[in-house]
Amino acid sequence: MDIADICFQFAIFLTDEKRLIGDMGISFTNHDNMQAEIGCTLHKDYKGQGYAIEALNGMVDFLFETLNKHRIIASVDPRNTVSIRLIERLGFRKEAHFKESCYLRGE
Repeated sequence: MDIADICFQFAIFLTDEKRLIGDMGISFTNHDNMQAEIGCTLHKDYKGQGYAIEALNGMVDFLFETLNKHRIIASVDPRNTVSIRLIERLGFRKEAHFKESCYLRGE
């Protein structure tokens, strides 16, 4: 089965509080299934507390070590410096800046 262009959504859940605090999306973006794209959203009350890096780090490890992916990418709005710093802490590097590559919230 070819899973290119299929997306999966995962909950970020605080078990001790029994609270959903965000989600993480994964999509497999090429037809040889060697590349994945990740993204993460957290509720504003839980930002800056390490939850995003913990969730993303676990997913990156899973994608490389268990699913044997060759490459993982993350698309980030260049104005979102907090997210850029987060993915850089995970070991990602900036490879390109695509101008007007997506349409979001009227922009």
